Amino acid sequence: MRVSRGKLLAYNCSPSFNWKKNLDDKTIASFQQQLSDMGYKYQFITLAGIHSMWFNMFDLAHAYAQGEGDAPLC
Repeated sequence: MRVSRGKLLAYNCSPSFNWKKNLDDKTIASFQQQLSDMGYKYQFITLAGIHSMWFNMFDLAHAYAQGEGDAPLC
């Protein structure tokens, strides 16, 4: 195992992983806390991030199309 001192640990909580097949309910409920206890500082869920981005982009585009939004500043 490679050691990278001073680097923060990150974990992608992937929705493509079959959580129920591989872990029991008690483990799933405490999984994020266990990661934190092991030193992981950044836990991310890429699918949730994409959905959030898509929703906000739709909201912006819809408002712009309805004449309610200003042109984006570039």
